[in-house]
Amino acid sequence: YHYYLEEKSLYQRLWQELQRREDDGFKFQQKLKLLNEITIKLSRIDAYDTLCHQVIQLGMDHLGFDRLGMWFLDAERQMMIGSYGVDEQGVVRPEHDQRWFYNDTYIEAFMAGKTDAAIAYDDSPIYNEKSEIINYGWHISAPLLHGDRCIGILTADNYLRKQPMKAYEPELLRQYGITVGHLTELARVREQAFAMRLEQERTRLLRQFITNVGHDFKTPLAIINTKSFLMQRTDAPERRQTHASGIQDQVMYISTMLDRMLEFIALESKPALTLVATDLRALLQAVSADFRARAEVKQLQFEINFENAVTVPADMERLRHALREILDNAIHFTPDGGGVQITFACYPNQIGIRIRDTGIGIDNQF
Repeated sequence: YHYYLEEKSLYQRLWQELQRREDDGFKFQQKLKLLNEITIKLSRIDAYDTLCHQVIQLGMDHLGFDRLGMWFLDAERQMMIGSYGVDEQGVVRPEHDQRWFYNDTYIEAFMAGKTDAAIAYDDSPIYNEKSEIINYGWHISAPLLHGDRCIGILTADNYLRKQPMKAYEPELLRQYGITVGHLTELARVREQAFAMRLEQERTRLLRQFITNVGHDFKTPLAIINTKSFLMQRTDAPERRQTHASGIQDQVMYISTMLDRMLEFIALESKPALTLVATDLRALLQAVSADFRARAEVKQLQFEINFENAVTVPADMERLRHALREILDNAIHFTPDGGGVQITFACYPNQIGIRIRDTGIGIDNQF
């Protein structure tokens, strides 16, 4: 027989518990340091959607949570709206189409400000994106707070690693929720303000465009009216033909302006592009050939710098039109003796065309 003696005295049990709590406290302090580093990283992200994605990714990678999910509050419809979560393989996935009603749930306590503590369950159902129960384990929910206002929740569970809940994890998730709530709300407000400024600018440009087009229409219409009047006053065939040709020219001018207006409207509605394999070097050579004569008249140094042929999927006609418009402006607004340069700019998975001039026109790239 083998006997194993283990001390079960009250003193020993208390000592073991104190050691465990001290170890948990040390780990919690380490996680709080990491949380501070994550906060700095997240605060540098401007895009709202990217920020939400990184909240989940960094929370898993650095804070050690098994699976995370983030939901935002839609108080008007009494629903929670999905943002990002983690699938059954541990990969961050978008969950923007996920919805659930929060009536008669703990969310109402978060909304009413009755508690800001994380709510933890030891034996809770764990769901997939189809709201199907895939397992049971612990589950934590913590409010996303912006000031005293609840704007959503962060959730965590142990589906992947099945590890027991650590004593500090509910409080860590609560602290993370406070940080994330503040940052996501600021990012959302910034994007809304930017979208509003963008819409105001688009409205201003549209108003200016319509005003300019209105003035442009007046001149050809006046010419057409005058030549029509003169045609009625003369019987000479030559003069009638001259006036008719003038009217036809003005009609073509108006038709061109209408085409540009329709194209402007089409671009505003994000038209479907017809993508075909396009040789950018050949396209640029063809487009630039139409402007070399104008460049020579102004004694401009007209350069196209690229070595190899580059083929990309593109809507060739729209790209051709865009290049013509930009080159037309570049040559028009560059003083005599200046220069216009066209180069390729290579980015990860992208090719850019950079057009620079020495005048007061376009000095950026697209």
